[in-house]
Amino acid sequence: MRRASGRTRHRCGHRASASEGRLGACRAEGWRYRRSIGSRDWIPWTRGRRQGVSDGPFRHDIQGLRAVAVLLVLAYHLWPDSASGGFVGVDVFLVISGFLITAHLLQHPPRRSRDLLDFWGRRIRRLLPAAFLVLAVTAVASRLIAPDTRWAANAGEIIASAFYVENWALAARSVDYLGAAEAPTPVQHYWSLSVEEQFYLIWPVLILAIFWFARRSRLGPSLVTSVAMLSVVGISLFVSVSATATEPASAYFITPTRVWELAAGGVVATLPPLGSWRLPARVVDGVAWIGLAMLLVAGATFTAATPFPGVAAILPVAGTALVILAASEGRGSPTRLLRLRPIQHLGDTSYSIYLWHWPLIALAPYVVDTITPLDSLVILGATIGLATITKVYVEDPFRFAPSFQPLVPTFRFAVAGMLLVSVLGSAQLVEAQLRLDAAIASAPDLSIVPGEELTVPPVPTSTIAPGSTIEPTSTIEPTSTIEPTSTTEPQDPTPGGDSCVGAAAIVRGFDACPQDQASQMVPDPIVASTDRSAAYRDGCWIYAPFATRTTCQYGKGSVRIALVGNSHAGMWLPTLQVLARRHGWRITTFLASQCNATEAPLEFYSSVNTAGCLDYGDWALDQTRGKAFDLVITVERQSIPTEGDTWSTTPATAYAGYTKYLRRWSAAGTNVLVVRDSPYPGRTLQSVPDCLARHPRNHSACSGTPETWRSMDPLYAAATDRGLPGISTMDVTRYFCTATECPAVIGSVVTYFDASHMTATYGRSLAPYVDAEIVAALSRGGSQ
Repeated sequence: MRRASGRTRHRCGHRASASEGRLGACRAEGWRYRRSIGSRDWIPWTRGRRQGVSDGPFRHDIQGLRAVAVLLVLAYHLWPDSASGGFVGVDVFLVISGFLITAHLLQHPPRRSRDLLDFWGRRIRRLLPAAFLVLAVTAVASRLIAPDTRWAANAGEIIASAFYVENWALAARSVDYLGAAEAPTPVQHYWSLSVEEQFYLIWPVLILAIFWFARRSRLGPSLVTSVAMLSVVGISLFVSVSATATEPASAYFITPTRVWELAAGGVVATLPPLGSWRLPARVVDGVAWIGLAMLLVAGATFTAATPFPGVAAILPVAGTALVILAASEGRGSPTRLLRLRPIQHLGDTSYSIYLWHWPLIALAPYVVDTITPLDSLVILGATIGLATITKVYVEDPFRFAPSFQPLVPTFRFAVAGMLLVSVLGSAQLVEAQLRLDAAIASAPDLSIVPGEELTVPPVPTSTIAPGSTIEPTSTIEPTSTIEPTSTTEPQDPTPGGDSCVGAAAIVRGFDACPQDQASQMVPDPIVASTDRSAAYRDGCWIYAPFATRTTCQYGKGSVRIALVGNSHAGMWLPTLQVLARRHGWRITTFLASQCNATEAPLEFYSSVNTAGCLDYGDWALDQTRGKAFDLVITVERQSIPTEGDTWSTTPATAYAGYTKYLRRWSAAGTNVLVVRDSPYPGRTLQSVPDCLARHPRNHSACSGTPETWRSMDPLYAAATDRGLPGISTMDVTRYFCTATECPAVIGSVVTYFDASHMTATYGRSLAPYVDAEIVAALSRGGSQ
């Protein structure tokens, strides 16, 4: 056959002229081609072996598994009730990646540094172009669409994603209860890509070390490889189970708890397919069906409350491994279903679908207030459309372009992409900081100055060992000096008069207050998220596994008050600080994040955390019982169900647990004031400041009703029902809600700094209105 002038024989996977007859043979090998824009040449679109870098024959089952995985993830995010465990789709991707990468590395083991660079170059060409495109588009879109309250968080995670450390950034944030409750960023899904990229950096080095050791030890490479990979699976699985039991929030994201899933795919790559084991076809097909069923059962039955990854992850990982190991192509195999063209197309575009779906979902609420089923379908269609375009015009051209094959331009592209995305993120961070500074500088003077009690430094006593006691009546000098951020003393609002600031407005009645004040907000929504009690700044919290014993002390008066509870107790500290200055009180905190002082064990899905929380409750009671304090003030939000209960059965169990706890206080002669929990905006909003930033002139759009925002408060119910000696109550609902509305802004003061906790500014405005009830409670104990 006559060849085109100046051309050598065509090699599959490279650009070809329209006259080359070799394309037919290449298509027979599985290559797809499309016409180059502006040219009659053909360029490779995708290869028949498109499931990954494996050099084996094309596997419809693997491509179908990718489709199943991405469908599970889409269903979980768009229609959570249809696939409550759809997050296991990520685990399917990890196993597939581990299998394909290991299979390639075993067939072409790296022997020198150049081989490693070649491998990493292929990973860059395959993964980074689409990833950087989505990050860049998301950076611009989040700046244009999201409120300024979200700019800093979004930008920080965009930068972390660009450098593929997003999983570690999320792990660090998840340890913070308040941080974990924030709205997710539009790049949060890059955590799994970060895990994979970190694996791709380490795995080929391990394979190189395995073959180096095998050559020098005269042991067979197969034996050394199997032992090494099984060791990785065992060690990482142990870490996963342990971390899930003790630190479940961070365990979900960190690499050591996930490596075993990728390594499990690597173990499968060392084994021959079941079809070569001379097993009956029905047995092989049955294994494949069992594996697929295991995966689907996990997707249908797991929930957000399932301890994960841990032991639970074995089900989807093993299921995926069985399907891959079976390599079934028979008539009775699931591959007959998985090879259908729509499913194969989803498998082809699954990477880009995964990249695009979450930014669309995360940013949609800033465009439409409520995501309807129709909106979900629009997001799904847009995701698949963008993914298809990205696959054809970004993924494949970068992957196969001849000019992009050399290593130098490949690595230059990687560095340039990271820098470009980092610049976009950094610019957004700078703008967010400038906006924050401007909001603070332009805050109106409403006679309540945002800030904490700065004249009396807190006294941390975090070195107290578990089980030890403190002497509340002693005077402990500060161990360090805290410099005030403002020289202006927080002003004490006075009840009555013409004040309409903060709680005064709802006490007097909104109709009695100036209407022009209604449009003002203090603090500005972008500042509100930092308007918290001093307990956060001063490290007064006991965190899971609740083994430390931390207290802080505010004030040096002779009247001793203990503040006991979780974060909903801590948010009352600014109120008490105002009153402590007025009356000469001394406040000592006993605060635990997410842990309640109760006899009912909480369901942390970690026996260590559950036991530690009970121990904290015992310690707090021991330190405060009897006459150790003149008054114990306690508030609890039930943010975690009781052990073994669902949310529907938790109230009864929690009620019984609090009743027993209150009886112990009462029996010891303790003077206790139980404060009713404040309303909970989280039932309808992700964040009050975010909502106010979107609706600066329509605060009612961010308000709720007493019915929708009512908090479950079994502690208050137990205190009011039992009538125990020494136990009194204070209902503060009237300071947050009228008969028909729970405003997001009261008297020009933003009420909540997230979707649950009261701002310090509003807390200070409450001081004159709860003063009398707290003084009365003190009087019942013989102090005032």
